[in-house]
Amino acid sequence: MKTKILALKKRIQAIIDPHKSNEERERDAAEYLIISQPNSGRNWLRVMIGNVFQSLSGLKNIDPENISYFAELSPKIPYVKAVHERFKNPEDYRDKNIILLVRDPRDAVISNYFLKTKRDKSPKWIPKSLSEFIREGYYLDDFIALCNAWKGYHDLPKSFLLLRYEDIRQDTQRELTKVMKFLDVQVSDSLIQEAVKRASFEQMREKETQSKLPNETNPNIDQESLKVREAKVGGYQDKISPEDIDFIEKKLAQELDPSYGYNYFTKQHK
Repeated sequence: MKTKILALKKRIQAIIDPHKSNEERERDAAEYLIISQPNSGRNWLRVMIGNVFQSLSGLKNIDPENISYFAELSPKIPYVKAVHERFKNPEDYRDKNIILLVRDPRDAVISNYFLKTKRDKSPKWIPKSLSEFIREGYYLDDFIALCNAWKGYHDLPKSFLLLRYEDIRQDTQRELTKVMKFLDVQVSDSLIQEAVKRASFEQMREKETQSKLPNETNPNIDQESLKVREAKVGGYQDKISPEDIDFIEKKLAQELDPSYGYNYFTKQHK
């Protein structure tokens, strides 16, 4: 019954607003939204959740990354949609359950830079150094705006869960268990353990590199171009100059709500 209702809901939405994309319709139909900035660990979280959904539903032919598809085919699975978006009209979230996924912007801005320079390859991209990219401030501004906006609206949606990438790296099973409880999904510890194992850095890196087999003009895969690049907390210290770290941290100290835990200064943190 649940799957038929979801399918009907999407068809009705398509009739009411035919100009919306399938992505937008999935967002509208979702019970749960995972909201994040790019390069915050969304893909890893989706795969872990998808691994649990695969096991519970028996739908082994669905890619774990496509977590929204499971609910359309199995009544056991909640409708979850992962999106990158700025904070919208508060009313857009009132009937949703929200997971806000954040990551230390010092690390995330590096991943975003390599996304722009190594993977997107947009014709609009103007070549620039990592330092120039950081100091333009677009990624940092969007991150700060998203976090600060949600800080004042935790009580707006039906329910709200804050996830930090660093906490997931520290204790992955604990954080995935927290997610499953939030989704109201009953799952055993052994299933959580298996879902985490199947989404390990090594397995995800192998899957991605196999889909990017080198060719004659590119005999070697550029490791910086991969989505699964390092999965390292604090890796920014090896990539960003002390001057740029200082620039980021002064900005965070002045503008970001301190409750997220990213307002520390690296020299003091060591």
